[in-house]
Parts: sequence; structure tokens; C-alpha cells
Amino acid sequence: MSKKESKEKTIKSLEEKIKELQILNEVSEYELSATLSKNVNLDEVVNLTLSTVMKLIKAERGCLMFWDRDTNELYIKAEKGPDSLPFGLRRLKAGEGIAGWAFETGEIYVVNDVNKESRFVKSPSGQEEIKSIICVPLMVEDSKIGVINIGTIKEYHNFTEDEIKTLRLIASRASLVIENVHLREKEEEYIRQLKVKSEELEKTNERLNKSLMKLETANKELSSLFDISVSLGSSLDMDKMLSSVFDKIKEFCGASAVAIALLQEDNSINIRASVGLQENRVNTYRLAQEDINPDYFNLVFQKQKTLFFRDINDDALGEYLRKKVLIRPDTRSFYIFPLVFQDKTSGVMTVSFTTLNSLSQKKLKFLKTISNHLAVVLENVRLFIETIAKKNELNAIVHNMGDGVLTFDRDKKITSFNKAAERITGIKREDVMGKSYTDILELRTEEGKYDLTIDNISTEADLKWEGYLTTPDGMERFISAIPTSLKGSKNIIEEGIVVIRDFSKEKEVEQLKSDFVSYVAHELRSPLTSIKGYTSILIHHGESFCAEKKKEFFDIINNEVDRLTRLIKNLLDLSRIEAGKFDICKVEINIPALAEKVINTNKISAIEHTMVKNFSSDFPSVYADTDQIEQSLNNLVSNSIKYSPEGGEITIGGEFDKEKVIIYVQDEGPGIPPERADKIFEKFYRITGKDGTKIVGTGLGLFITRTIINAHGGDIWVTSGPAGKGSRFYFSLPYNLKE
Repeated sequence: MSKKESKEKTIKSLEEKIKELQILNEVSEYELSATLSKNVNLDEVVNLTLSTVMKLIKAERGCLMFWDRDTNELYIKAEKGPDSLPFGLRRLKAGEGIAGWAFETGEIYVVNDVNKESRFVKSPSGQEEIKSIICVPLMVEDSKIGVINIGTIKEYHNFTEDEIKTLRLIASRASLVIENVHLREKEEEYIRQLKVKSEELEKTNERLNKSLMKLETANKELSSLFDISVSLGSSLDMDKMLSSVFDKIKEFCGASAVAIALLQEDNSINIRASVGLQENRVNTYRLAQEDINPDYFNLVFQKQKTLFFRDINDDALGEYLRKKVLIRPDTRSFYIFPLVFQDKTSGVMTVSFTTLNSLSQKKLKFLKTISNHLAVVLENVRLFIETIAKKNELNAIVHNMGDGVLTFDRDKKITSFNKAAERITGIKREDVMGKSYTDILELRTEEGKYDLTIDNISTEADLKWEGYLTTPDGMERFISAIPTSLKGSKNIIEEGIVVIRDFSKEKEVEQLKSDFVSYVAHELRSPLTSIKGYTSILIHHGESFCAEKKKEFFDIINNEVDRLTRLIKNLLDLSRIEAGKFDICKVEINIPALAEKVINTNKISAIEHTMVKNFSSDFPSVYADTDQIEQSLNNLVSNSIKYSPEGGEITIGGEFDKEKVIIYVQDEGPGIPPERADKIFEKFYRITGKDGTKIVGTGLGLFITRTIINAHGGDIWVTSGPAGKGSRFYFSLPYNLKE
């Protein structure tokens, strides 16, 4: 080798070393720039990388593509060159085009002439075409992050080993730098997001604390509402219940006083209950209708509005409230809530504060809810008290009604037994409760004994039966029993009811009526027969009798006519009494003179009796119906004659005091047993004589006499001495009544 050739070889080697040092210097500057720029972002690193590579290769066009893991595509992150879209498509699939193939294989792909490369994707029309291209994958260890594409435009370029080596070195360094920057940005983004999350968490905690505070407040309100709701139904003692509710309202709202005032029937307002007001004033407080402010009444009771006075000292109604409405003297703020039930305002609830106070909407809503609950409770309590009163009234009616009433359950056990049932059966209530009614109500009918159950009450219509019942003391009573059923809340028959009526008296009266009809028929027939007989004798044979005999006949006819007249008069009086047409015409009468007249009238037919009168000389006059009092005395004297057939003395006498006179008729007959002292004044009743037969008569005289005396405002009664010592009939008349 010549010296010239050796020199040239040495120069060429030195040039290559210089070039290599320049490349290393460029790479070192790139690494230093990327490393020292702690605040550099990914775009700056990408642009720096692309600029460095293009400078080293002296390429006119280049781009750096990243792998999008979401779409599995390569996309252009940065590009440099005279125009856009230097490499055709902006997005490539793995394996698509030169760049896609280099990314998929992880190998550098070199194309010195793109026209000879089938994988090359031509640029859109209008762009200057690339002539040579080299694609270097960006990898960090085994992870691929993208590719660097470098191309020439002016001329074809054969990429040397040094250039390829340089690109591989820069790509390796760039991958690390890009990944570090990428990780740092991720870290910064994470820190930023963490900070945002922290701020959001802080705000969330703040909101949570506020929510917890609201929840605590709401829980307290709900707890108070629950406590008040429990208090509202905890006791039937209205005062105790309201006091408990008011205490809880005071605690919940910080109120100084709570009260309920109810509207009365006369439209006045009374305080029903209160806490925090002067008790002595509450008990006597009454707001009369004329003192009620019409505006206040219209707003609260008609429009059902809640009224709020923030400061009653400054309010137009404040003076009225202090003067007319019962409030504390130190009240400043005042609420009035209407008590509304079924659109009717029954009263108000007032809540007062000694300080200026405006309740929150929640507390205001809470108090409105409480006032509505109170209205319902007050109405329920009113209905409960009314129901209890009606039940007690019904129980009192049933217990004191004239008919006997007993109830029994499905086991026939007696569950109630009123006073009349005690009287009719002769058995005390405490002796029958819980026992079977069949042991008590054993009726004997023509068909035999009747077994009553709840089931046959429900299946047999119009049940009723009559029969005889023997009381524990051996008395026979004729009674009627009418059963019915009582259904419970589920429309199921739960109890049987039997109404017992004692018809013993009616049965006896029925028999007396029958006897009366027979007697009256006989009594009418007897005098008519006598009158007819003696009249016929006098008409057909009168000339054959002497005057004395004729007078005897006429006396008999006259007595029979009087007897018939009395009978007809009694019947007419009975008819007037039963028709309610028993009239009285009062005049001043002299009782002793009237007694003398009665004695003279009756002594003709009472030859064996001695009749006397016993009145003091100052016996006062009375205002009465003369005919009716005379009839009463005649009935009493007639009875005395009738019931003492063996004769004796009959006395008409009298006594008097400041208010009344008392007249009596006394005889010496057999007397009247005490157990019959009331019965003798009943219609159709007649006493049996010594031989067991009933004394002749209609049984109307004493009944009519009692009716007359009672109509005059007096009383009638009888007393008897020892057996066989006679009876004394009394009747009283108020003597100072004048019509």
C-alpha cells in the first residue's frame, strides 16, 4: 500500500471516529436534556426525540407513533416534515404497513426504495412521496410502546449500519425516557387525581358531617314525634296525657308554655290543659264569644291557618293577645295552631316563647303534625267518653228497665242479669252469673220444657214462648220470654239475649175481667128481672093488692133501679177513666155536711149498722168536685157495709193540718191482710170472704175512688187492726187549691 493510500485510509478512519463521537455526543446531549428536564412533559420528550433522530439521519420527514391499548392501534403522537400525513394513515393496526409490521415483530424495518416494498402505504394524492424509510420499534424490556418512522424525500438513501445502530441506540434511550416521563405523568396524574379525590373526600366528609348532623336532628325530631305519639295513646287520663305531650313539645322547641283551648257549644273558648301557665288563671279562664277577635277567629277557625307573632309587642294583635288571650306576661313570640279533624276546627294549640323565636320549617311542620294528632286524639277521647256514657246509660236502662233481661254465651252461661230479672225469678244476680241459664230459666209450657241455644236463636224466626216459672220461694209466675241474638265485630253470633216479662198480673187481671163480665151480666140481669117481675104484677094484678103491698113492691123496684144505676155509673166512670176523659169541677165544699148526706143515703139499706160522723167544729172547707168526693165516700161506706155483714159501727171522720185534710171511713169488719192492702185498689180486685167465696161486687169501687182522689192531688190508703178488728180507709185532699 502506498503512503497516499495509507494516509487516506487513516483519514477515513479518523472521520468515522469523529462521526461516531458526534453521534455519541448527540445521544449524550439528548439523554442529558431529557434527564435534566425534570419538568419536561411527554410532548416535549417526543418532539426532542424526533428532532434528534432526524438531525442525525438528515431525514426530511419523521413521526413517532404510540400504541393505543384501548383500540389496539398505532396512532401518531408527533410528526415533522414539510407537510402533514407523511406516512399515509394516521392509525394502523399491528402488522399493517411498514410501521405496523415493525411494531408487531419488534424488529427495525429498513426500506431504501419504497417503490419496491409491498407493505408501504402510499401517501394521499398531493403529497410529496417518501423515497426511503426506516422504522424502529420503541421497547422497554419486552413491552412495546410504539415506533419511530424516519424517511427521505429528496433522494433515495441507503441506511448504513452506523445509522441503524444510532437509531437503535436512540430508540432504546428514547423508550426509557418516554416511559419514565410517561410514568411520571401517570404519577403526577395519579397524585392530581389523589388530591382531587382527597378534596372530594374532604368535601364528602364535610357533607357527611352535615348529613350526620341533619340526621341527628331528624332522629331527634323523629324520637320526639315518636315519644309524643306514644304519649298521645299511653293513657285514658286526658290531663296526664296532655301534660306529658306538652312537656315534650317544650323540650323539643324550647318553648316557655304550651296550651290547648277548645271551642264550646256557645262559641266561647276554654283552656282544656296547659303547661307553663298560671294554674289558678287556667281554671277560671273563659274567652266569651263577644271577646273573640273576628280576624283571629276567621283565620284560625274558618280558614284553618297557623298564626305566628314573632314579637307580640310590635304586632297589631299583640295588645289584644295580652288583654284577652291567656299568655305569660313575659311572652315575646307566639304561635297558634288550629286543631282540625275532618275539616272541622275544634280548638287551638298555642306555643309561646319568652324570647324572639322563629321556628324552622321542619319544627313548624312537626308542630302542625302534632296539632293534627291532638285533634284526632281529642275527638277519639270525646267519642270514647261519649260511648262509655252511652254504654253506662244503656246498662242503666237495661238494669233498671221493667222487663227482665239476661244474656248468655255459646256455653249457655249467663253473662248479665238485670234487676227486673232478679225480681221476676226471685234470684240474686251474684247467684246466677257464670251459671247455665237452664238452671235459672226453666219454663214449663204446654209442649214441655224448652231448650234455648244460640244456634236455634239464629235459625228460628220470631221466637217467643210463654209458661209458668216457679221461684225459689215457691211462687208461680206466668212469664213470656223473647230470645234474640247479638253479633260481634266479625258478624258472628256471640251472645244470646232473653227478655223476660212477668204476665202474672195480666193473667190475674184477665181472670178478673172474665169474672167481672160474668158478674156484671148477672148483676144487670138480677135487678132487671126483679123490676120486670114486680112491674108486670102491678100492671096486670095491681087492683088486687092493698096500698101497703103496692108500696112494698114500689120500694123493691126503686132499690133495684138504684142498684142498677150504681152499677151503670161505675161502668161509665171506668170507661171515662180508661178513655182519659175524667174531668174535675172544683168548688168549695163542706166535708162534714157531705159526710152527713152520705150517711143519710146509706143508712136506709144498712139497718143493722150504726153510722156516725166525727169532725171537729173548725174542720176546714176544701176545693174539690162535690159529686166525685161524694161518690168516693159512698164507695167506701158501701164497702164497709158489704164487708161487715153482721153489723157494727161505721164512722166517717176527719183530721187536718196546714196543707191538707184527711178523711177516713172506719168499720168493724174482718180487716184486710197487709199483703192485700195495695191490691184492693186495683181494677176488678175483690177480697175473698170467710167461707172462701168472693164478696159480691164489681171490684171497681176502690179503683174508681183511688182514681178520683189521685186526680185531686191526694192519696188513699188503708190500715187494719188485729184480725177481726175492722179497717180504716183514709184519703187526703189539699184543701187550699182553688181553680
